[in-house]
Amino acid sequence: MNKIVFVIAISFSISTLGQQQIKEKIVGDWNTYLTAGDSGMFHFGADGSMFIKSPQGIIGKGEFKLNDGRVASSFMRYAINTNSNPIQIDFYFAVDHQFNVVGKTEGIIELLDDNLLRIALNNNKPQPIRPKNFDNPNESGVIARKGQIIELENCDKLKNGSFKMTDPFTGTTFIERKGDIQVETNDIGDKVKLKIEWTSECLYTLKPIEFYVNNKWIADTTGVVQTVQIIKIKKGSYIFSAGNNKTNLRITRELFMSKK
Repeated sequence: MNKIVFVIAISFSISTLGQQQIKEKIVGDWNTYLTAGDSGMFHFGADGSMFIKSPQGIIGKGEFKLNDGRVASSFMRYAINTNSNPIQIDFYFAVDHQFNVVGKTEGIIELLDDNLLRIALNNNKPQPIRPKNFDNPNESGVIARKGQIIELENCDKLKNGSFKMTDPFTGTTFIERKGDIQVETNDIGDKVKLKIEWTSECLYTLKPIEFYVNNKWIADTTGVVQTVQIIKIKKGSYIFSAGNNKTNLRITRELFMSKK
């Protein structure tokens, strides 16, 4: 019971844009930001080539050693199917210029706007298994066109105020944020009080202090620290990407400003 409100406050679906925009909009470099502050990048070429850069190195560009000691070059390509819903994207892996495929990753994508792209991939699964939706935070997230998150500013107006999040499964969560305290309340009256700390202009952490469940306050003993990166401010809402120190899960959701 202690975790109900804290989980409710990170579940919302974002509306989609037209499928045909994907092919022309996807070309370029897209950043991904991880809980620990590390960043990675997806590069999509106009010719269908691609590579992925992560803190551990580059996939799909450069050389690597085979098991028998030989050195081979790695290549990646991507293919998009806009006739499906969600739109499908496949990553192909090869080791030579003739593009002899040695692996494949299946995924789906959704263009949120010109600079935000939601993607879900079949990571850590037997292949081929394509995600059916973006609900699993283990395999989905939002990537932003290069420069968008770094250049984001003016988050001061979000540091105090009333917000809400409505989900068809969990109902509505109301959020009151003032100073270094945030209180979240769900439809049935359960509450959680959290300490909020802004570590940079648009990045903050949330640490539960106590929960109000069954008409009494209970001190938090979970030690969960949620890190929240605001990635886009819209009129009346903002989109954020969040993770915590207890799991590898990362989610992207939208929070709406409210007068309650």
